[in-house]
Amino acid sequence: MQLKATLLILAFSTQFIFACLWIDGTSIHGDKVRINGRSKINHLQEAINLTPENKLHYFRNHDGVPKNDEFQAVEAILEGDYSKALKELLALEEQNDEVYSIASNLGTCYELLGDNENALKWIMEGIRRKPDAHFDSEWLHRLILETKIKLKNKTIDLSKERILKLSESDLSNDEFSISIYGEPFNKKELSDSLMYQLSERLVFIKPKDPIVADLLYSLAMIEAHSTTIEIALKLLDLSKSYGFSDPKLLQKQTQRFNGLTKTRKVKSKLKIGSAVTFIFILLFGIYRYKTKRRKAKAS
Repeated sequence: MQLKATLLILAFSTQFIFACLWIDGTSIHGDKVRINGRSKINHLQEAINLTPENKLHYFRNHDGVPKNDEFQAVEAILEGDYSKALKELLALEEQNDEVYSIASNLGTCYELLGDNENALKWIMEGIRRKPDAHFDSEWLHRLILETKIKLKNKTIDLSKERILKLSESDLSNDEFSISIYGEPFNKKELSDSLMYQLSERLVFIKPKDPIVADLLYSLAMIEAHSTTIEIALKLLDLSKSYGFSDPKLLQKQTQRFNGLTKTRKVKSKLKIGSAVTFIFILLFGIYRYKTKRRKAKAS
């Protein structure tokens, strides 16, 4: 379950910080590419390895975290006492009904309690109070809650459709843009939103979870068309570990991407072979030329 937190009130941002380095990999066309890479996979794996207790320990021992009434509610969330947290947050909401963090944490608390309808209500209220919260990614929390409700009502089947409606033909377009809740998103914006929301959620949700698996699959497809196939393959592995609902599709894409990496290696070998052949021919030509010159001088 995702800790929304405002935990932002804690002056602790779970914004992902990636080390910048150059990474060689394979493009969706099977060519070698070099990107200014970000260790997305490592970041997601670290989130999986973390627990709410880890975060609680950090918050309690961090001097920059204000130990106010809302912090006590956040503590209760991290301790797993969601009923206590809900009671405290509702009391705070009565005192001040325009604080973004209270609405956001109420949404998280209700979700942890399994009340997705009220969770959606409060996440929507949080979006109203602060539309650009969490780096403009709260639209995805809304979509996740709506999907949970659809799954409960059996109006969506994740073995046949994706949460994010992404077309591969569209993703292959450099000018890709998709409208979600009336707002346009390009591939980078989608990737950033998925990374932020997933990195928060994976602290609370361990394998298996079909919604997390579905979102990891979509992130893999975005990365395949914007960074490297190697990153996409690792994301597909994570999706598999979370129990992706369409194993045949997952296997198909994995085989396809593995094939592209092999194609790139073959292309690289051919290029090396061509270069070696060219150098050999050049050196042989020089040798023949010098041999003829020596014979001409000798005669």
